[in-house]
Amino acid sequence: MVMKTSVSVSGDLIAGRRPAKLFGFIIPVELMLSNKEKNGFTLIEVLVTLFVLSVALVGVFFIITQNLANATRVGNNILGAHLAQEGVELVRNIRDNEWHATDTFGNTLPNGTHEVQALTWNSLNSRWDPAYALRSFNDQFLKKDPATGVFGYDLGADSIFKRKVVISTPTGEGAFHKIVTVTVSWAERASAKSIIVEEHLYDWLP
Repeated sequence: MVMKTSVSVSGDLIAGRRPAKLFGFIIPVELMLSNKEKNGFTLIEVLVTLFVLSVALVGVFFIITQNLANATRVGNNILGAHLAQEGVELVRNIRDNEWHATDTFGNTLPNGTHEVQALTWNSLNSRWDPAYALRSFNDQFLKKDPATGVFGYDLGADSIFKRKVVISTPTGEGAFHKIVTVTVSWAERASAKSIIVEEHLYDWLP
């Protein structure tokens, strides 16, 4: 009786790697690899996997970092715009207080560079009082009171913001017109940022 055994040609034969024979049977090269060779292929696979994961993680970390930086930048811009507009409103309140006190327009709004805050801490009575006055500009940081969230110059830790108020009278306009320019500036990633708001105040009373 004649036994016929069909043997398929493995890919190693095509690749130029001759299969081994054992008792007349063809054994694929994969079965003849030593443990060292097998471990070598496994290590390469692990390294490739780690490389792919590293690239993916770096990309994810970069996206998260950029999103956080963008959120911080947007938050600073919004807060800076709010502080600049607040400065204009505070100067307008001083003008309105002049009217209520029947004072001459501009007496409490001298031309020059000033600081202004919404409230002043009254240490005698331990309370916040309305601040209806400008003070000389000292190029200092606004402070934020952690208890109230109020920005000023009396209580709290320094913020990153500075606020400058410039009051001027246009040439030839007389004493009934004041220009108020409020600049809020801060540093962000070693670059200077600023927001400028301008307002024109007039003496509407006869």
